[in-house]
Amino acid sequence: YLGKTPDADTLEGSTLAAVEYGRTVTAGQLLDAMGQANHLARIMGWFFSSYDVLLTPTLGRLPAPLKMYDPTEPIELSRLFEVWAPWESFLAVFNATGQPAISLPLHMSESGLPIGMQLVGGFGTESLLLRLSAQLEEALAEISGMRAVTLQPAAGAQGELTGILMIRAYHRSRGDLARTEV
Repeated sequence: YLGKTPDADTLEGSTLAAVEYGRTVTAGQLLDAMGQANHLARIMGWFFSSYDVLLTPTLGRLPAPLKMYDPTEPIELSRLFEVWAPWESFLAVFNATGQPAISLPLHMSESGLPIGMQLVGGFGTESLLLRLSAQLEEALAEISGMRAVTLQPAAGAQGELTGILMIRAYHRSRGDLARTEV
């Protein structure tokens, strides 16, 4: 605990709920959970023996409205999963099994929010996902009319795409259709 006692002053409500739940788990329950995680990892290994990449949405629905989640609010762990499952349903299984994954902003909602698509690979295929990402950058550059585009998450990948689309819209609004550099 790095010299600090986990409590409401040192942890968010959801994290504290997980700590408190973890304190009630028996050794037998822990071994059962580890067995389930191992079984799930083997299923993922079997799946990726036939497929190179799995494409899923990053989130199960558009981002939550501001202030929907209060990190300081005490919450039961089961309630936390119930609340967030519709959003995080495509994330947990790959976190639990250790699959490499990358989220890229490849679509836009009707309201203009970037929508992330998640590419998931088998064990040890991080380089494949990075190569696919680079190919998508090249395609986005061609689509946007820019010389180059990056999905590097310097400000969040969704932020990058949003910025690029805003810059393109600005130049088009001024009649500058030939611009390829910003």
